[in-house]
Amino acid sequence: MVGCAALTALPPRTLDLDLLLYGKLVRQDNHVQIPRPEITKYAFTLKPLSEIAPELHHPVTGISFGDMWSRFAAKDQGIWPAAIDLA
Repeated sequence: MVGCAALTALPPRTLDLDLLLYGKLVRQDNHVQIPRPEITKYAFTLKPLSEIAPELHHPVTGISFGDMWSRFAAKDQGIWPAAIDLA
């Protein structure tokens, strides 16, 4: 097809998970920063948090994730659902 790149099979990779929160823990050192600063910067972290835990409060700001999302200025950041086959 014109304009489409051929898809190639990718080798297996290790799953990389980012820990966004751990209860009310606030920690920053050379290895980890909790809560992750991405929560307040990117729709791909804040929107899901606002959907699954709208009443949960950010341990630093004290603002609920539902309120953060309703005030979030960059809602136009692209977010796409990912299909995951766990079978």
